[in-house]
Amino acid sequence: MTALLRYVAYNPSTQEYLINNLKIIDSILILLNNYTLLDNILTATEYNSKTNLTDSAISFIFNLSHDFQFLTLIKENSYFSKDIFLKLKYANIDRVKLHAFMILAKILNELDILNLDNIDILTTVFINYLYKAINDPCHSFQDVPVEHLLTSLKAFVQHDEIKDEIAKQNYFKILIRCATQTDLHVGLVLQTSLEIIWSLTFNKKIHQLLITSYDNFIRYLTVLVHSTEEGIQAAAKGVLWKLENELIITKQLLDKSENTINNKDKYDIMISYSHSNYRVWLDF
Repeated sequence: MTALLRYVAYNPSTQEYLINNLKIIDSILILLNNYTLLDNILTATEYNSKTNLTDSAISFIFNLSHDFQFLTLIKENSYFSKDIFLKLKYANIDRVKLHAFMILAKILNELDILNLDNIDILTTVFINYLYKAINDPCHSFQDVPVEHLLTSLKAFVQHDEIKDEIAKQNYFKILIRCATQTDLHVGLVLQTSLEIIWSLTFNKKIHQLLITSYDNFIRYLTVLVHSTEEGIQAAAKGVLWKLENELIITKQLLDKSENTINNKDKYDIMISYSHSNYRVWLDF
C-alpha cells in the first residue's frame, strides 16, 4: 500500500483519477491526523509498519502539491491543518522531517517562514539530502530529486538565519555545484540554484566569499546573462548586479573616507610673510 500511495500521487494518469475521487485525499489527511500514528512517527528512530504508512501519506501529499490545482484543493480541505506538518518537522526520521519541511515550504506564508524555529536542523536536513542527491547517478536520494529539494529550499532561504547557517557551515559550495554541474540541470535546477545564490548574496559573509573565492563562477554568470531562458538570464543578472552594486558602494565609501582624511590635512587660513619688507598677508 505504501508504494502504491507514492506511485498514485506522482503519476499523471492516476492524478486525473484523483481529481474525480477527492475522498482519497480526505482519507490521507484523516490518516495524518491520527494521534496514534503521529505519536509513533515523532518518537520512532527507525522504520516500522506505522512509520512507513505515515511517511507514504506525507509523500502522497507532497507529490500532489507540485500541481497547483491539487495544492489548492489540499489547503482548502477541511481535514487539512498546517499544524500536522509543523509537528512532523520534529520527527527523528530524516525523510519524514524533510517531507514535512517541503510541504511547509509550499503552504506557509512569508511571516510563518520567518517565525520558524530549529533553523539549524532545517538547513542541515536539506543540505544533507541535496549533497546525497547530486552525488547519486539519478540525481535523487530516497525518491527526492535535486529539483524538488532546491525548490523547497528557495522558499526558506529568505530567512536570514538560514543564510547565516549556510555561510557558517560552508554549505554554499554545494549550491555552487548545483548551478555549475551541467548534468544536474534538469527542469528548473539551474534557474532555482541561481535564484537561491542571488538571495544568499544579501548575506555579507557569502557576498564576500563570492567576490574573493569564486572568480570562475562570476565569469560563468557573465555567460548565463545571454541565456535564451529568461529565468536563468534574470537570476544571473541579479547575482551580478548585487555583487557589482556592493562593490560600487564600497568604493564610494572608501573614496569619501579618503577625501575626508585628506581634507583634514588642509588649513582654512594660511599666513604668509616676506622677510624683505615684513609685509604679511592672509590666504583663505
